[in-house]
Amino acid sequence: MPSPFIPDGYTRETTIPASAQWDEIHLVYRPMIRSDVIEYTARTKGIDDAGWMAIVDEILSKKIVSWTLRGPDGQTVPVSAASIASLVPSLPPKLWGVVSGNTEPEKDTGDATKN
Repeated sequence: MPSPFIPDGYTRETTIPASAQWDEIHLVYRPMIRSDVIEYTARTKGIDDAGWMAIVDEILSKKIVSWTLRGPDGQTVPVSAASIASLVPSLPPKLWGVVSGNTEPEKDTGDATKN
């Protein structure tokens, strides 16, 4: 049975399936906990879209421990707010969904189909 309590020192892993714009990405991350959500909510009140995106990029860069995302040169792209800001527009929402807990991460079964 899964527990809703996330102790300090936790990490989780998932895979973001390949798409036409990226290869499969193995993601090691620290999911947001309640205090992160409170901070996010406070920081994003009354700001424009560009400011919101910058805050999301910063939060993602702090919550993603590692990924297998590779650049055009085949090298792993370092996790940073700047690299997240440089991703194709459809990938950061997937990362945010996983880290924020707003979407269910893919199960590590090797099968990308959902029930």
